Amino acid sequence: IKCDYLIVDEMSMVSMELFSALIKKTASNVRTVLIGDPDQLPCIGYGNILRDLISSKCVPTAKLKTCFRQSGNSGITEFTENISGQADFHTALSTIGDSLSSDISFHCVDGAVVSTISDIVTDLIAQYGVSASEIQVLAPTKNCANELNIQLRNLLNHSAQGQAPVDPELLMPGDRVIFCRNDYSR
Repeated sequence: IKCDYLIVDEMSMVSMELFSALIKKTASNVRTVLIGDPDQLPCIGYGNILRDLISSKCVPTAKLKTCFRQSGNSGITEFTENISGQADFHTALSTIGDSLSSDISFHCVDGAVVSTISDIVTDLIAQYGVSASEIQVLAPTKNCANELNIQLRNLLNHSAQGQAPVDPELLMPGDRVIFCRNDYSR
């Protein structure tokens, strides 16, 4: 790689193997800028290159202090700042409170994850007037996601007969879709 500057974004996702290959292919006079969030989950490969480089104090670093994704008084921003500031979890959690006046809410669930999440979504719509387009659910496992897709379709995007297709792989108009793998033919 021959250039004046090489900028690597999402560096927290770069494995040791990938970083090694990058360094070997880059000319020695290239100035390299690594951009990423060391507090994100590390890559699925070996190593935690960004965090290790920052911890070593062998490379100059800069930390951005302004969040542009949420407003300054966002519950999300306040919560993440408390967590990344190593605050006690309960202290960070207290920034959210029990109301929906904030833009974040936290719910602990036990074994009945799908049922509990369906109940939460129903309450958000019925009691708090939250629109379906404002609700986003992240699932811990693919199996849980498949079950949630069926349950939440029945609440948010059911067919004319009132039921969503049982097969979570079938799409309906209005479904939100997250691609987990590239389909170059499309």
